Amino acid sequence: MLEQGIILAAMLGTILVLSLIAWWLFRAPRPKVPDEGPIRIAVRPIRDLQPDPQHLYLGDGMARDLVAALQRYDRVEAHVSEGPARFVLDGSVKITGPRLAMALNVTSYDRQFWKGGGDALLKDVPALQQKTIDSLARTLKVAAKKP
Repeated sequence: MLEQGIILAAMLGTILVLSLIAWWLFRAPRPKVPDEGPIRIAVRPIRDLQPDPQHLYLGDGMARDLVAALQRYDRVEAHVSEGPARFVLDGSVKITGPRLAMALNVTSYDRQFWKGGGDALLKDVPALQQKTIDSLARTLKVAAKKP
């Protein structure tokens, strides 16, 4: 009986060690921002979690607004796209009464690079978008373009 316990413990120990080695070898590095050159970001249409006939194109409009805000930063090349890209911005919005909640994510090669968002009164959505994009710009380490 003692011999079986030792064999079982040895097998479990081996499985644990092999699992740790596999995790170490196959873990993906954190996405890195290129030191120079353009930072290309594909912006996906933002999903509307509660579609409303009064706001049919909310997600598409927000995606265009986010692209416009991103293009105000040095080195950032943003466009609305469904194709592959080094950085992909996507997310969701939900309108509840007079408020809008927004959650955005930027991934790079299927790894999360950044997340942000918040909620605001509908009249304050442009300020929420800008605050969120400013947060992303700090993570990308890019400055606003000079006028």
